[in-house]
Amino acid sequence: MNSIRQHEEITTFLKQVCREIKAKEVHKEVRTELESHLQELIEEKLSNGVDLDTAVKESIAQMGTPGVIGQQFHLAHRPRFNWGLLGVVVLLMSIGLVAIFSAQNASYRQNLSSLAMKQVVFFGIGSCLMLLIGFSNYRKLAGYSWVLYIGTIMLLSYAY
Repeated sequence: MNSIRQHEEITTFLKQVCREIKAKEVHKEVRTELESHLQELIEEKLSNGVDLDTAVKESIAQMGTPGVIGQQFHLAHRPRFNWGLLGVVVLLMSIGLVAIFSAQNASYRQNLSSLAMKQVVFFGIGSCLMLLIGFSNYRKLAGYSWVLYIGTIMLLSYAY
């Protein structure tokens, strides 16, 4: 059955399906599952006396459009965002802001008002960055991990 896996139309079909799936870690599983389904269909058609090329074409046609199949697999295997964690982080950040504003109201000095406004700005910037990182595929940055690590250490030593 290796000849079935090496068939050009099957590899093209599997590539088109996997192109629609954004989570690359499930590509191998999806390929294996689709290959097994295709093998069953092809073996059934071969047992009915159909030649290999025709059996492959009919089996692929019977499976459906690769774009639609890929989109369905993408919906089933897309990464989930942890909304509960986001809620806890926003709650803790809000408690911190309330504490700073209450300290500002209790104080007679004016320098705390600038601190409170800075915290509001940092709250907004931090929230935007958190959402940007949470919804992006940050695994693409793995190749730059040492550069990011050294840059972060340099920024921390500068701020210290």
